Amino acid sequence: MMIYDELTEAEKNKLKDVMNSLLVHTFINGTVYSKQLDLFIPNDEYALANKYFEAIKETMNRLGFETFQDTMADVIYISDFPSSSRTRIDKETTMLLLVLYQIKSEGEKDGDRKLNSTKPSITIRELEERMLALGLWKKVPSQNAVSKSLRQILKFRFIEKDGPLSSLETRLFLMDSINLMLNRDKSVALIAAFKDKLKFVSETPLDDEEKERDEEDIFIGEDE
Repeated sequence: MMIYDELTEAEKNKLKDVMNSLLVHTFINGTVYSKQLDLFIPNDEYALANKYFEAIKETMNRLGFETFQDTMADVIYISDFPSSSRTRIDKETTMLLLVLYQIKSEGEKDGDRKLNSTKPSITIRELEERMLALGLWKKVPSQNAVSKSLRQILKFRFIEKDGPLSSLETRLFLMDSINLMLNRDKSVALIAAFKDKLKFVSETPLDDEEKERDEEDIFIGEDE
């Protein structure tokens, strides 16, 4: 008999909510940001997923997903997606994710714990400055384009925020889940690839077909 079958109906309903959350967001972090307290507090959803982790793992496996738990980072996530369930992250969002990963790595190295958040943080204004400094953009994309990418990154719970994405002063808190998508070697390789492509595009006129293909060439997603 499966572990799930031994649970009460109330427990099963709670687990269904957790599994649906994993299917939508991929990650569940151990803490969530409280705007009222301006700090991170324990995540009840993670506590429930942790308590019934084996039942969740067993059930998700039957659906074709692998479920993992990083106890050091306090992150539960799913991987090995069936091809029909994979989500591709577009190039602009990938580049923005790379910038955020670098900022988080620097914050962890420097022991940065701004405003008692227990997570490295950066405002959207500071993020846009870093985007240019990294050399992956000739100019900062429009605010709408940046907000669109940040919404996708928020969906996967790589960041949390303390205000609207339309405000340049909104702080973005960089979650530990981002370390499970990227690592130093992968980020360095992707940044080099993007810079090479940017240099090529700058030096070589492209026709409409090549421009369209260039937008689709490089991406990362849950299938990598």
